[in-house]
Amino acid sequence: MKKWYFWVTTIAIAAAAGAITGIAIQAARDERADDLDEGARLRFQPEGLGLRF
Repeated sequence: MKKWYFWVTTIAIAAAAGAITGIAIQAARDERADDLDEGARLRFQPEGLGLRF
């Protein structure tokens, strides 16, 4: 653990994991529903459970 390349590798792995996590979170927030998502979704309506196609 006294070698410099151990710490460089450890920091690089941690930075890559953080970047991947950040990109995944950002992509999940930016995702917009399209017509296909809207059509197959179950909807709860006041009169009961309904399917909309």
